[in-house]
Amino acid sequence: MLPAEQIAGFHTLAEQGKTPAQIGDTLGFSSRHFQRMLKIANLALSLMDRLALDEQTVEHCQALCLEDDHTRQIEILESVKANWSNASAHLIKRAITETEISTDSAKFRFIGRDAYEAAGGCVREELFS
Repeated sequence: MLPAEQIAGFHTLAEQGKTPAQIGDTLGFSSRHFQRMLKIANLALSLMDRLALDEQTVEHCQALCLEDDHTRQIEILESVKANWSNASAHLIKRAITETEISTDSAKFRFIGRDAYEAAGGCVREELFS
């Protein structure tokens, strides 16, 4: 089964009220895999079409899922493709997170997560790492 077909199937099962564990048990996938594929199902329709046509990879889609806004997803992909000959998933991810501070940075570790969030900062939990 191609990734785009799998994603569409998972999305249909989720809409029918199936839980990640039920789907995983039935189809032989982990619930984590199901959650990742379901996240990809929320991409802009044109990006899902590109995946179905094998014009981009699942890794590209995973990187684009860091951005929830469909218009921005498309803009980011086009920007990365226009500026680099190889629009790798890493470059897409970097374009989305370029204004964010890494939790690995010395500043973040010094301040601490609780203080950072209390001051209005948002910590992104990445589903695909």
